[in-house]
Amino acid sequence: KELLLVLDANTGKELDAVEIGDVLENNWGDGPRGTPTVDGKFIYALGAQGNLVCIEAATGDLQWKKSMQELGGAVPVWGFTESPLVYEEMVVCTPGGENGAIAALDKKTGEVIWQTTDVTTGAHYSSLVVREGKDGPELVQLLADQVIGLDPKGGEVLWSSPFTGKVAVIPTAIVKDNMVYVTSGYNAGCKMVEIGDDGEVKDVYENKVMKNHHGGVILLGDHVFGFSDDVGWVCQELKTGDRVWRDRESLKKGAIAYADDRFYCLGEDDGQVVLIEPSTEGWKEHGRFTLDPQTDQRKVAGKIWTHPVINNGKLYLRDQNLI
Repeated sequence: KELLLVLDANTGKELDAVEIGDVLENNWGDGPRGTPTVDGKFIYALGAQGNLVCIEAATGDLQWKKSMQELGGAVPVWGFTESPLVYEEMVVCTPGGENGAIAALDKKTGEVIWQTTDVTTGAHYSSLVVREGKDGPELVQLLADQVIGLDPKGGEVLWSSPFTGKVAVIPTAIVKDNMVYVTSGYNAGCKMVEIGDDGEVKDVYENKVMKNHHGGVILLGDHVFGFSDDVGWVCQELKTGDRVWRDRESLKKGAIAYADDRFYCLGEDDGQVVLIEPSTEGWKEHGRFTLDPQTDQRKVAGKIWTHPVINNGKLYLRDQNLI
């Protein structure tokens, strides 16, 4: 079964385990993929099979459950991966499919408030974010064929720009002011668009400097940092798309996190955890260690894919059954 675990952050002791649904099994690793979203007293979590649940944190009681299949979606190849977005009184998710690619549910009841019937792209793996537009907040999502901005009140498409994603579109879009940046692996590359005050979308650049698979990219100041397939670890200028530096030797492919003026990079092959400066002058390392122990439950095609998490001065690392 898929379980939502609640652990004591200081000791690791299990406080609760709430069943979400049947486990997803595949060649790359079984189980859920997404990050739970905490909103006050409630936790929202989307299982890989498409079960979205609302749990009361204090008791572990199930408040409601809604499947992405009920919303017209189908389980994508690697399972549902999205981290649900809580926006005001709604929880927004991406079931994909003919009923509408994106849906907003009442966060207290799970009832559908709206669904984007004019956008029917199948579900991939990115998560929604909020952008402050000229006329108010927008919901931004990267789909397999486009990046779009929606009116949160009714789900109407405010703007859209084509994006030729391939196989699996995973990283979450980055928004800064009137700029929206997206990237994806499988040689899709990256793209930045500028949203005008009138809602007109202008392509600023599209190139292959950043081809981020699923380790994530982080915007710090005016630069994007992350791993680019076939390129290495990259620092890229947001406004121009130009590469500032790359490093192909210090660490192989992996995920990136940020806290306290440092990047925490996790190598997916060997579990090396590396601390570097967020510098525009190159890879400046301040130490490393190798994750130990490592899981004995890894599938043959599986690797260490859970992103590092930093919270309240602690760095959390997960490898399948081990946290």
